[in-house]
Amino acid sequence: MRRFVDVRLGVVFLLVACLACSGCGRARYPVTGRAAFGDGSAYTGGGFVIAEATIDGKPVSARAEIAKDGTFTLLGRGEGDGVLQGTYRVRLIGPRNSGDIDAGALVPLPFHKKFAAFDTSGLTLEIGSGKNELVIDLGDKP
Repeated sequence: MRRFVDVRLGVVFLLVACLACSGCGRARYPVTGRAAFGDGSAYTGGGFVIAEATIDGKPVSARAEIAKDGTFTLLGRGEGDGVLQGTYRVRLIGPRNSGDIDAGALVPLPFHKKFAAFDTSGLTLEIGSGKNELVIDLGDKP
């Protein structure tokens, strides 16, 4: 009888542990996108997309390298893990050695400088359940 009680307690403990952990991790959703100029041509200048939000009172971020065809896939913690649901501010970082922050920059920023800061980019992303897509319209070519 004691062995039967031990097995039942073990099963109950296992079920409680599973239920407790099922809410531990928040769902993450895929986010893909494309950066293009106003005329529809792909942005081919390279660089990165950076997104940040405050979720459950904690700062979270996602990032993506912009491919040569202007496409990207945002990553949260690692390869293929997706992004937490929420509203994100978005900015762009140009390729290495680009920009106008450092007077000695070797390469001009390949898009308008307003996209380099969260406060001026005008870009936001609402992540919901399912597949999400971010289209970045860079306006006229510099």
